[in-house]
Amino acid sequence: MSSWDETQNYLRSIGGADCLYVGYARKGSALNHAIASRSPIVMMDMQSRNDAGSYHELVDEGHYTRSMLGWEKPIAVITGIYHHSHGYFRLTADSPVEGQMYTKNAAAAGVNIWWHTSTAYSPDRRLLETAPPVFQWHEKHEQYFGGVPLATAALVRSDDDTTFFSRPATGGGESGGFGGAEGVQRANIERGMIRAMFENRVPAYSINMKDFVRLAPSVPVVVLPDINCLSDADCAAIRTYVQNGGSLVATGMTSLYDEDGERRGDLGIADVLGANLVGPLPERTVYERGAADSYLRLAGEKAARHEALAGLEGADFVAFGGLPVKLRTAADRQVLATYAEVQPDGRLGPARPDAPAIIVGTYGRGRVAYVPVDIDRQFSRDQVPEQALLLANLVRWCARGNLPVEMEGPGYVGAYLKEQEAGKRHVLHLVNGSGVDGGDEITDLIYPVGPLKIRARPPAGFRGAVRLVNANRTVPTRHRDGMVEFQVDRLDDYELAVME
Repeated sequence: MSSWDETQNYLRSIGGADCLYVGYARKGSALNHAIASRSPIVMMDMQSRNDAGSYHELVDEGHYTRSMLGWEKPIAVITGIYHHSHGYFRLTADSPVEGQMYTKNAAAAGVNIWWHTSTAYSPDRRLLETAPPVFQWHEKHEQYFGGVPLATAALVRSDDDTTFFSRPATGGGESGGFGGAEGVQRANIERGMIRAMFENRVPAYSINMKDFVRLAPSVPVVVLPDINCLSDADCAAIRTYVQNGGSLVATGMTSLYDEDGERRGDLGIADVLGANLVGPLPERTVYERGAADSYLRLAGEKAARHEALAGLEGADFVAFGGLPVKLRTAADRQVLATYAEVQPDGRLGPARPDAPAIIVGTYGRGRVAYVPVDIDRQFSRDQVPEQALLLANLVRWCARGNLPVEMEGPGYVGAYLKEQEAGKRHVLHLVNGSGVDGGDEITDLIYPVGPLKIRARPPAGFRGAVRLVNANRTVPTRHRDGMVEFQVDRLDDYELAVME
């Protein structure tokens, strides 16, 4: 960051204290936290969802960047309205719905919307028709954008992991554009965890490990998705958080390495996770060699299974596709699944007590779930629904039912609850990606869904009705157990449900 500092100092020397150098931040870059700490505004180059990418990943990236910069400071994200999302044809207009959906997902994150084209004039004059409706809509309802997310889980990212455990993208295809030059391994783990929470409607957003002490106490659960590199101070902060009643979900070889990428003799938070490595320590690339025909054997009788296995009553195994890690489980922890592999004779092998795959228990006043296998990375690759369900169930179990927003009904819908006006107003953003989000095709249609039954946490003392801004009407509500229950009969692309 020395060149950033030198440039900024020079500009201020000739332009005064309010003269800023503001360069582009790149999605997934290990420099973004340093940029956010140096600038009162962040400009981000994330022009499109890039093939198999998802609109909702932009919401997460917006929340992540705002968490580093400060919830009330401005972030602007480019939306490319030429063909940028699927192939690069810079002289022709992208589908209006594609560009508009991407821009609206930026707005859901509280990001300042910004459209971009690479030429002053284009022979495709349809480019000029994409942005105005979205900007007019945003201007009309601007007071309802922004605020602080109310979530169940914070998904931790680590700049040290990006430095030491990412792999360069080869051929350009595997990462789907997520993380750019920072590589596919770190990005796919994060993408898998984000998608698992989204698809199972667990409210979550990402934070940087450098902000753990500041932000973790505001959520009931912290998720460490294979965060290999943690300093001793990081480990101590996590330990204190869980001892004081926060809960933890961790995957992979979290904490095996320090902040310099040097391997420890055991997991740095082994006491918190309730497990110790045995035998030769895993190699750095332990998860890069999959076992195509491997499974997770679920423990317990179907009628008496742990609540984190809910929804899997009819299954004894879950598809996996990865490799085992040998561990010794603490006596006070419960193993919910073990690694199992198909034998040469075609039968599934016996349970492996030395290779637990899901370990749960408590540490201090907090709950802990440890998944030493790379199920989040496997889910990013194969998208087996049961893998996502397991991860989401573990977060729900750790949260002890603390979900600020719950939703029942059809569709691939993002539900983002925000606190505004120092807690006087809560706004629920409902974004419909049904039939398009995460797909390989350019979006040119909206697929309405409904009805959606919503339970949301209102501001203190709220006893009134919920107002649906886009529908321009109020809806009947029921107040129960500190939550407001209401129904959205039909969701087109976007709705704002306001409680104030």
